[in-house]
Amino acid sequence: MLRITVLTKRSVFFVFLLSNTVNPLLADSTLSTSIVKEKLQNTRIHKDIENSLVQKGLDEKIATNKVKNLFKDNSSSKKLSLLYKNTELFASKEKLDETFANYALYGKSFSADSYTSLVSLAQNVSSKQLTKEQLDTIGYIASHS
Repeated sequence: MLRITVLTKRSVFFVFLLSNTVNPLLADSTLSTSIVKEKLQNTRIHKDIENSLVQKGLDEKIATNKVKNLFKDNSSSKKLSLLYKNTELFASKEKLDETFANYALYGKSFSADSYTSLVSLAQNVSSKQLTKEQLDTIGYIASHS
């Protein structure tokens, strides 16, 4: 009976150690997968804006540089993804792309960290007055890290 108890305690201890070793490995791969998806989405967003600028007559290299300059001050690529996920702020993805293309074309600054900049963006995209819910969503995006 004593031998079974010792074996069980060892087994439980071994399972505990093994689960603590494997769990962070699984969490890290999930985190890196979400980061990769986010970067791919942002790359697509940048490409769509660049294509909009090329359609306006800009050279591809110039369009790429203008988009890089537009988003150079943004510390979080997650915020850009949040902008595109919140459809209640903007009429459509195409309208948001077009607004960003105009920002880039005319050298207008944009900061996803700034509540004021996000409100200005939403007002440029939508001709209607923003609701309290929309302003709350913008506040969430601005404060989200």
